[in-house]
Amino acid sequence: MFTRIAHNLAKMGFFPTDKKTLDCIKRALLPSEGCTVFDPCCGEGLALQELGNYCNAGKTLGIEIDNERATIARASCTDVVTADLQDCILPEQKIGLLYHARS
Repeated sequence: MFTRIAHNLAKMGFFPTDKKTLDCIKRALLPSEGCTVFDPCCGEGLALQELGNYCNAGKTLGIEIDNERATIARASCTDVVTADLQDCILPEQKIGLLYHARS
């Protein structure tokens, strides 16, 4: 197995969003106070929290597959579910910002 692939598997695909990328995202947003920000792969919740604060969000919702990272994210986000996104059914509701960065 290639080292890069092995490293990705060990981290379960966890690659935190860097500050430069977050700054670019924030410049592209027209925040709506009280909106809901949703991150389907929130990791430790740092990007979700920062975007939520920037948007003055009413709620920050996340899904994280890794229990340890989800526990960390719960400390700073409104609601975080430990699950695989593919196993989740999202109710029909208004989400102001769906955030998902790809590496």
